[in-house]
Amino acid sequence: MATLKIGGEEVNYAAIHVADDAAAPQLPAAWDASVSPKVTIEKTTLTVGERIHIEASGFQPGQLIAIKIGDAFVGNIRAGEDGTRVQDLLIDGSMTNGEHDMTFTQGERVVTIKVTISGGTVPLPHRVATGKVKPVWVDSQEESGETPPNGPVTAAFDGDPNTFWHTRWSAGNDGFPHGVIMKIEAPAGQTCKFAGLEYTGRKGNANSRAKDYRLYVSPTGNKDDWTLVGQGTFKSSDAPQTVLPTAASVPNGCFVYFEQLSSQNGDNYGGAAEIALGATFAAESASPSPAPTATATPAPTASPAPTASPTAQPTAEPSPAPTTEPTSQPTTEPTAEPTAEPTQAPTSELRLNRLRLQPASRPLSPLANLRLLRLPLPSPPTRQSNPPLSPPRPLPPPARYLPRLAAASPVRYLALSPRCPASLSSSPPPRLPMPPLQWLVTAPPPRRAAA
Repeated sequence: MATLKIGGEEVNYAAIHVADDAAAPQLPAAWDASVSPKVTIEKTTLTVGERIHIEASGFQPGQLIAIKIGDAFVGNIRAGEDGTRVQDLLIDGSMTNGEHDMTFTQGERVVTIKVTISGGTVPLPHRVATGKVKPVWVDSQEESGETPPNGPVTAAFDGDPNTFWHTRWSAGNDGFPHGVIMKIEAPAGQTCKFAGLEYTGRKGNANSRAKDYRLYVSPTGNKDDWTLVGQGTFKSSDAPQTVLPTAASVPNGCFVYFEQLSSQNGDNYGGAAEIALGATFAAESASPSPAPTATATPAPTASPAPTASPTAQPTAEPSPAPTTEPTSQPTTEPTAEPTAEPTQAPTSELRLNRLRLQPASRPLSPLANLRLLRLPLPSPPTRQSNPPLSPPRPLPPPARYLPRLAAASPVRYLALSPRCPASLSSSPPPRLPMPPLQWLVTAPPPRRAAA
């Protein structure tokens, strides 16, 4: 190290001696944009959890290269000064089994390699498009405590895994089981065959992720028309998990009931980030009615033409003159007065023979000629460690899924809640609660007996 004084200031400097036979330093070669990009990987059969060695070249120096397997984003790598990059890449558990295109993309420079993934998730077969699966009933949803659009069940059917459905928590909570009934919109004149369900748990948060589950299918959605087609346990993950039907026979039906029996956190909360269904469609087969057998009708035989036989002319006989018979005089005896049938005085009670269901847009208020009635609904299936593969009754939703009321039930106030036990009250409560789904039952006014 030496010191040099320049303009009154001392500057330190070092002298570097280069051997006479040393080669001159070379600057990096300029990137050649005409070179096509190229990627090599050590193998094309990949297993989830392993690392693979990749070598990339021909990319623009210093720019990112996006890597995807199918539709799943794997990550970014940056090309070096010479447009190359050597990297070990992890195949994570979100990959879906099967054959996929592995793509390396940098602007218009794209390299595609066919790879086969094993050990990952099962793909959902015959996925139904977003918007063609709609929730028609849910037992519980949070309507005010989450940032919209989160909370309501519709957030699980919007195609966005960053939004989520959460069961009620800000004003109390509902215990398990939780459930949602979905309807697949089939093309006109066709019916559905359930092929699978894809469940995506809440992203980055185990709260509301389902653990144990059951799946039911119904052609009508009626209370006693459900068939258990699958059951199992989800992993605590925000990656999509596919459930395929395990029943030996899956009935045709466009209604699917997804029942959650427990949560990953062990609390009372259920939900989902996304729920997708798979289904195939076929023309509805009309129940074969026996073809009418053509019964041979005997050909009409020509009957002989009637012969005109002469008819005897009627002889006019004198008709006897009417005789006037004395009419009996009316008797003066009193006739028995008609007994007045006792008419039943109109009561304030109403006997319902027919019911009409309509959604209640606000909390119910006392109505004339009605009485509060909480419908007796079937109890939800009890949780079992290894439940038998038998079709227990799921939670019935309101409206068309409710059991029938006995005819001629005297009621004055009627309200429906899918989670209340059977009870009857002769007077309205001071305040009626507003459950997540509430329905008003009305009936025609009682007939008054004619006087």
